[in-house]
Amino acid sequence: MKYSISTMVFVCLLSVSVHAGELHTIPGTSLTYYIVNDGQLPKTAFILFPGGDGADHVRIEDGKVRLSKNFLVRTANTYASAGFTTVIVSSTTGMSDDYRQSSEQATHVQSIINHLAKLGVDKFFLVGTSRGTMSVASLVNKLTDSRIKGIIMTATVNKVNLRACRVPVLFIHHVDDGCKASPFQDAKRLSKSHNASFVEVSGGLPPETDHCKALSPHGFYGVETVATNAMISWARKL
Repeated sequence: MKYSISTMVFVCLLSVSVHAGELHTIPGTSLTYYIVNDGQLPKTAFILFPGGDGADHVRIEDGKVRLSKNFLVRTANTYASAGFTTVIVSSTTGMSDDYRQSSEQATHVQSIINHLAKLGVDKFFLVGTSRGTMSVASLVNKLTDSRIKGIIMTATVNKVNLRACRVPVLFIHHVDDGCKASPFQDAKRLSKSHNASFVEVSGGLPPETDHCKALSPHGFYGVETVATNAMISWARKL
């Protein structure tokens, strides 16, 4: 079903400009996915896994789509404008850490990939931020779909395990990330252990939220362009 998009987001109001797209629910679950693009979909997709508890990053209010201020969500238009099919994964009830690491999640995300493939998409990147990196790490360990060409881990939490990862990995981390769950040095060590690409980000705007929230170095606040340009450039080379 198509919905118009509002430029106001819930909880903390933030101006976000995105394409009008389509919101889908996986039957029998609380999982939703929002296809940002309008019209024919590009061949390459970014599937975005926001952090926090995963709840209501995309929701319907008064017949309009409302978006959270999460880093990946508020930059979704950037990826769509750069020529990527852009999909935001969310939930109406939230995602536990157990779910993010489960075979159930893998089954649900495979169904999203299959749906997009029917619409002409043939190349996929899984992109996570904060606790969303737990989802991405688990998925790349469990899914064997050859159409997954790489993963992007931003503000990576220290619970992730990439033991079975068989695709290229890009880490992006802010040097001043103050969240206890995502220390900069832990991400750097993890990237080295997997011979992954690593982009260090610095600077930005003064934080408006606590250390583990979106409007802080953890969420690349004020340096979104640095992070998103790195993501887009890396994916285009694969």
